[in-house]
Amino acid sequence: MESSMEIIRNGDIIDIMDKASKKSVIALAVQICSQAKALAPWKHGRLRNSIMYKNNKVKGAFNNKPGELAEKEIQIGSLNSDKEMVVGFNLDYGIYQEFGTRKMKPQPFLRPAIALYQGQKAVNVIKKIHDEELRGSLKQGQKRETFF
Repeated sequence: MESSMEIIRNGDIIDIMDKASKKSVIALAVQICSQAKALAPWKHGRLRNSIMYKNNKVKGAFNNKPGELAEKEIQIGSLNSDKEMVVGFNLDYGIYQEFGTRKMKPQPFLRPAIALYQGQKAVNVIKKIHDEELRGSLKQGQKRETFF
């Protein structure tokens, strides 16, 4: 009789968990990005439209709201794996909005969005996607429902 560790190593469980964790990272990045866009101060929409998520293979949420379009996407170096994702903005004045200056109060939007999805909310997203993969409720190529 095989031990449970051998079954996990020899079976498809590792592939399913690997896919679920990549999808979990993307789902968390989408939710953080959506929350940051909702919290971002905006007059013309350019800062809000510059907020995006990106890794070596996947990117999204850039210029997907009404308002002025941002000119450039965020620039990232190479990440170590597909399970790493960057959420950010690429406007010079975004950092001043986030942290403030000596003449302007901070209006944070990215840090609160990240803080909202730390801890139990992140665990719930990861667990839900993992359970969906294990149950096989998502067929190949089928998209998940988005909540934002």
